[in-house]
Amino acid sequence: MEILRLQKYLAKCGVASRREAERLIESGRVQVNGITVTEMGHKVSPKDKVLVDGKPVKEKPRLMYIMMNKPENCVVTRSDPQQRRTVYHLLPKELHHLHPVGRLDRNSCGLLLLTNDGELTQKLLHPQYKMPKRYRVHVTGKVDKMALARLRGGIQLDEGKTQPARVHQLPAKRLPKGSHVLEFIITEGKKRQIRRMCKAVNLRVTFLQRQAIGPLVMEDLEEEKYRPLRNAELKALLRDIKSK
Repeated sequence: MEILRLQKYLAKCGVASRREAERLIESGRVQVNGITVTEMGHKVSPKDKVLVDGKPVKEKPRLMYIMMNKPENCVVTRSDPQQRRTVYHLLPKELHHLHPVGRLDRNSCGLLLLTNDGELTQKLLHPQYKMPKRYRVHVTGKVDKMALARLRGGIQLDEGKTQPARVHQLPAKRLPKGSHVLEFIITEGKKRQIRRMCKAVNLRVTFLQRQAIGPLVMEDLEEEKYRPLRNAELKALLRDIKSK
């Protein structure tokens, strides 16, 4: 961090607004390197030890939000005992502090969100917020009204029944004979949920791609590539969470 005026540093660290930080300084509640500072012009650097009411102040890490198009045969973990490729092999080291929001199993691909925003992560994963996630799924087997009705109504898994899902059959263009394309929109994230739901109605998944998380849509992001979320995307995501 660069050298900053003390009140700006306190505001940047999230202690208070800049005006409130000025009041803290004026009232003698701020110390720098063991000395009480009451002057507004005092500047601090990253090496300085700043206390407010005797408690150390630390700069908040810059929040980052990355959208990745995860490929197949890639695990969503920081390290793998089987030495398989992980999503962190696709990121530079300076982004290795980011964590994935939810999972995509090794053989699934598509949209993966990575961030260091713990509060956002908790909300996106919490069942109460019911953030919809959209998937394109290729299957083989008999896709009929009964199978679709069961998938939509909820499937009994070992850990409980899945929530109602939106499932639609899409045109299966340029696919082998006997293959079908389904679009799933679910609001929960049980382990390998869609694959297990399909297996319960005698469908075998041959391809599974997550295309959207709430308002976030992968669009034309190339496989194995990543990019920061755009401001409009982040605002839309936060707005969706706030509305739930």
